[in-house]
This record gives sequence, structure tokens and C-alpha cells, in this order.
Amino acid sequence: VMYLDVNKAYEKVMKVKREQVIGRSFAQVWPNGEARWSDLIRASVTRRRAARSEGHSPSTGTYLEAMAFYLPPDRVAVIFFDQTKWKAAASALQDSQEKLRNLAARLTLSEEQTRREIAADIHDRVGYSLVSLLHLVRELEARSSDDESRELSRRCQKEIEGLVEETRTLIFKLSPP
Repeated sequence: VMYLDVNKAYEKVMKVKREQVIGRSFAQVWPNGEARWSDLIRASVTRRRAARSEGHSPSTGTYLEAMAFYLPPDRVAVIFFDQTKWKAAASALQDSQEKLRNLAARLTLSEEQTRREIAADIHDRVGYSLVSLLHLVRELEARSSDDESRELSRRCQKEIEGLVEETRTLIFKLSPP
């Protein structure tokens, strides 16, 4: 594999000068280069079709994507793309998504805990108060001597019983068992 030509983009992406490359083999230019790039070129020539590879390149300190195109007879044109910024952005996006998922889970748990606390508070304060009030009204009915007072007491009991039921319903809606 011998370099016949390179353009300015190659010089920029690969951080080499044209005169350091032309007429030399891939192994001469990149003695410590990653095997994936020479394998890509060989695969394109051997199979006589396009090939693609990507990965981190310690030689250039970048994340590269390369596409090799077979050009008869036995030549290959290779385009290298520096995907370092894209890869870093994708990684940062993935990290942000994971943080967002964690925050959403914590928010859901916090919301559920708050709902349970509100439901318990309603049950303990309002529910017990209504039941106590209901007992007092029943006692008042039992002590009443006239029919009008007893009827008024029964109506109050029905209203309080309705409030107790509405309170139970609200508690179950806030925090189902």
C-alpha cells in the first residue's frame, strides 16, 4: 500500500504534511498505526468494493471514521473523517441522558413519598377529627330529648359520614394501598 496523493483535508485530519506521505507506504508513514486502517485498505482492494471502519486513533489522538473506495486497477481512495468532537458530544449527551433518567426516577420517588405523607396527614388529622366529631354528634343525639334536635343530629351525622367517605376516597387517590 503506497500513497500516491493526499489532499489538504487529509493533512489536517491526520496531522501530517503531504511531502511526508507521498511515495511512502502506509507502514512507513504510520509505523505504530492501528491495524484497522491498513486492514480497511486491504479489504477494499481484496473485495473490490467500498469498506468502512471507525475507532480511536492513538497515532493522531482523534476518533476517526474512514471509508475506502476501490478504484481499478488495484487502487483505493480513502476518506478520513475526524469524528472526535461528534464522539465527545455523543458521549456527553449519553451522560446527560443518564443523569436525566436518574433525576426523573428521584423525582418520581420524591413525588410518591410526598403523596404518601399528605395522605397520612389527611388520614391522621382530618379523618380522626371527623370520626371524633361523628361520635360527639351521635352522643348529642342520644342525649337529645326532642325530635327536632334528634333529626338535626341525624342530618349532621349523615353529612359527617359523607365527609369521612370523601376523605377516604381522597386518601386512596393520593396514595393507593
